[in-house]
Amino acid sequence: MNKYLVVLRCGDSSLHPQWFSGGQAPNFDLILSYYGKNEDYADIFAKAIHRFKGSKWEGLNDFMLKNAELILQYRYIWLPDDDILTDVQTLNDFFEYVERENFALAQPSLDERSYFGHQTTLQNRDFEFRETNFVELMMPCLSSNALHAIKHSFGMNKSGWGLDFLWPKWVASFGKVGIIDRFSVFHTRPVGSAGSGMGDNSGTSPSFELNQTLAQYGMLGTPIKVIRGKTSDVGKSYASGRLGNPMLFVHAVKGSNPVRRKDIVSFMRLLKEYLPWLHHIKRTTWPMHRAPERRSSR
Repeated sequence: MNKYLVVLRCGDSSLHPQWFSGGQAPNFDLILSYYGKNEDYADIFAKAIHRFKGSKWEGLNDFMLKNAELILQYRYIWLPDDDILTDVQTLNDFFEYVERENFALAQPSLDERSYFGHQTTLQNRDFEFRETNFVELMMPCLSSNALHAIKHSFGMNKSGWGLDFLWPKWVASFGKVGIIDRFSVFHTRPVGSAGSGMGDNSGTSPSFELNQTLAQYGMLGTPIKVIRGKTSDVGKSYASGRLGNPMLFVHAVKGSNPVRRKDIVSFMRLLKEYLPWLHHIKRTTWPMHRAPERRSSR
């Protein structure tokens, strides 16, 4: 048994077999939560296969309820989508890093090829990591203590939308929360192409669930914020503070993906993440909590 666990909610086109093509030995166990149609589905890389039809979060909720004691035996648990392309060495290093830096909740950043829904999640090469109030449900990684604290939320709605903002608040006492820029992965399919986590024949929409969930906790309209960043050159940390930190913003601009600086709308989103006093400005374009489907450019 390894000390880390990947629980992958997957179908028949999952990319996870490509993770192992380099031949490295994983420091994690892989369990597949399978929603496909193949009754004889098997996998040489998985320690076990959990079968459940439905959305990602319905499936993971069923898995957590049935395997609570097993999950607590691992130090960190990663819950990625099945269209994430990476490799074993990156995941080995990522797990070791989040434990060493005492993260309660984290995600790898998205590389420059990736489809994305939130510009914040794109890799910023000037940072080792950025502490944020948001970690996307595409691929959250939680410490076992943090996961135990939020496991009740898996059944709150079908899409999971809104949990990206609730979890950082709920697990902050267990450690850091943020995006790990030191490690990036490739999100290979357009956001929403698999139904935004709703599964088949959904009677509602992710946006409705998002607003309903956040309104329930008084967090409707919460903007994404970068609270602190650790730079990749000398490893110095800069906190945003209540008014923002010029040095934090300089690194944010310098290391950001070019798509974040290509037009005034994208640049204003960048400003708002790092300069808290701008949060009161009325948003006249896409909501901060769910950006349009776009692909980053080189």
